[in-house]
Amino acid sequence: MCDQAFPANVRYTGISLSYQVCSALIGGTAPMIGQGLFTSTGSIVPVGAYHMFLVAVSLVCSLRVFARSKANADEPVPAVQRS
Repeated sequence: MCDQAFPANVRYTGISLSYQVCSALIGGTAPMIGQGLFTSTGSIVPVGAYHMFLVAVSLVCSLRVFARSKANADEPVPAVQRS
């Protein structure tokens, strides 16, 4: 259904852009946040807790995407008419 609304180059650009922005914001700032947590507390425990929080967020999002794709797989796909 989405392939009729947007051409392939627009879809792939949107997916790639969202992936790269997320990587830069989360992955790029993680070392700075980890260093800030370590410097302010003097312990490695908050750094580990921060990373476990990021893992939990990723797990929840992945499970929701999996559940959504599984629910969509149960729906019949309409035939596409080509002109």
